[in-house]
Formats: sequence, C-alpha cells, structure tokens
Amino acid sequence: MGFAVLTIWVNGPISPFLPSTYEPMLMVVGRVYEPLLVAVVGTLGTIYVEYLNYHLYRRIMTLKVLDRTKQNQSVRKVLRLYSRAPFFTVWICSWSIFPYWPVRFMSPLVGYDVRRHLFATLLGRFPRIWFFAALGTWWSVSVGALSMWSAGSITLALLVYWVKRRRTKAAKSRKELVTLEVAEG
Repeated sequence: MGFAVLTIWVNGPISPFLPSTYEPMLMVVGRVYEPLLVAVVGTLGTIYVEYLNYHLYRRIMTLKVLDRTKQNQSVRKVLRLYSRAPFFTVWICSWSIFPYWPVRFMSPLVGYDVRRHLFATLLGRFPRIWFFAALGTWWSVSVGALSMWSAGSITLALLVYWVKRRRTKAAKSRKELVTLEVAEG
C-alpha cells in the first residue's frame, strides 16, 4: 500500500520537480518485493494518477490565463509534431530517457483520447518499472547512495527552477527600466 501511495505521489502533478527520484525507490522496493509485483503495483498506481493528471491538465488548459501560451508559435509547432504520432510519443516517453511530463500536458491539450494515452503509458511504464525493480535485486548499491541520488535530483530540479525564475525576474526588471528610461528621455 505504501509503495502505491508513493507511486501516485511521485507521478502526480509535482513530478516535473522530482526527476529521477522514482527509479532509486524502485530499486529499493525491488529488493524487498518480487520485481514483477512491484511492476504491477507501480503500473496500476501510475495509470491511476495519469488518469487524474489528464483530467486536471485538461481543465487547467481551458483557463484564459494560458491562452497566450497556447497560441505561442513554438508551442503550436510542438503540438503539431506531437499530433502526428501521439501514441508513439507517449509510449516512447513513458519508458525511455525522454521526459514523460511534457506528454501529460500535450495529450489533453490536443484532445488525444485518454484511454489511448493510458494504454501507451501502460505499455511503456510496466517494463520500465520492472527493469528498475529487477535492477535493485542484483545491483548492490547502498540504500544511502540511492537516497542521495533522489535527493540530488530534487535539489538540482529546484536549483534549475530557482535560477530560471531569477533570470526571468531580472529580465523583466531590465525591460521595465529600459521602458522607464525611454519614457523619461
């Protein structure tokens, strides 16, 4: 039960801020439980939270605040590319090194069928979860090292977010200063 809750938490809406935290957890849990059982429970938890994510993001994407972002030329280009092969994109992002979280936004944004989105996720996540759980059974890395891996990835994600936010604020301040100087000059 605890692993299912952990799966839901790590794959929920905050997942972009938790990169590479789930895999070390899978390796630890794979040492305690049969990797196939870990894969089944992990996949079911993932599918459950992805269903919730899909509907949450679909709802968020209807907000007027995001209209300008949705009309951005780069966003529209990415969505056109995604629309060419959405099932393949979801599937490959769900098992590979490519980040999965962008497809969480793209599927509801383009109106991709939730059942197909979830099926592609299932086909990709099950072998990935099983792989990392099985890896934990034979790779003798310490739990402390795996914990450091998780903590380090969270720290790195927060640092990147903080730096980006500071740069955005600094750019905004410079733009306001230039605008003020032009108005005064």
